[in-house]
Formats: sequence, structure tokens, C-alpha cells
Amino acid sequence: EEQSYKVALTYPSSDYIVNGDEENKKVTEQVTIDASKDDIVNKVLEQLAQSPKAEGAESVGLDKFDFSKSKLDGTTAVVDLSGDLSGGSLEEDVLARSIVNSLLSVDGIKAVEFTVNGEKAESLMGHVDISEPFTKNL
Repeated sequence: EEQSYKVALTYPSSDYIVNGDEENKKVTEQVTIDASKDDIVNKVLEQLAQSPKAEGAESVGLDKFDFSKSKLDGTTAVVDLSGDLSGGSLEEDVLARSIVNSLLSVDGIKAVEFTVNGEKAESLMGHVDISEPFTKNL
């Protein structure tokens, strides 16, 4: 059955992407998403993959990947990314940070774990360590 989840979607800021401003890395946008427990992870990712409406926010770059196999496992959001996972450290940092922070803002999600093509992996693109689940905001 569906319920309403309050989610703080996290996007990279234009200041960070364009100007490398380390102080203001992110912009958050409060949204309400109606979803069942089984769907909530994918619904958050679907929203995050779209262009942000928030001012001063840039796209996360999630739309380039298939995340349809992501799921909620107890209180852990398992985010499975597949596709051509190549990119620089900035891209990977933004992707991981945005996904982790957005999902951890959801009631009932205590950890975010990444898999790549259904398998455990050391990193997404070679820069960010994803061998352990994330339990706090990045």
C-alpha cells in the first residue's frame, strides 16, 4: 500500500560544478513522494534522475544509468547501477553524494549500499569507496 514520504532530494550546486566551490556543494529540494515500501527507492531515484527544479541546482547525471534493480532491503536501500559507469572523480562524487543524501532523508532508510550490475563493487567509477554501506550524509 502506498504512503507519502517526505524526501529531501540532494543535487549538486552550480557553484560546485561550475566554480568548484567546496563550501556550497549541494542544493536540496523538499518533495513528497507517494510510494509503497517496495517502490520508494526507485521512485526517489527516478525523481533524482530528472532535471532539478531547485534554483542553483545541476543535474545529478543519474539518467545515464539503469537503476531499475534498486530495492529496499529491510532498512537498507540497495542502489544497483548498471550501464557505462565511466566518469571523473567529480561526477562520481556528485552521483554518490546525491543518491546517499536523498535516500537517507527518507523515513525508514538507515543505510545506502551500492552494487554495480548486481554485484558488490569497490567503487562506481574508480574514485569513491562503496565497499561498505553509507549510514550518514556525505
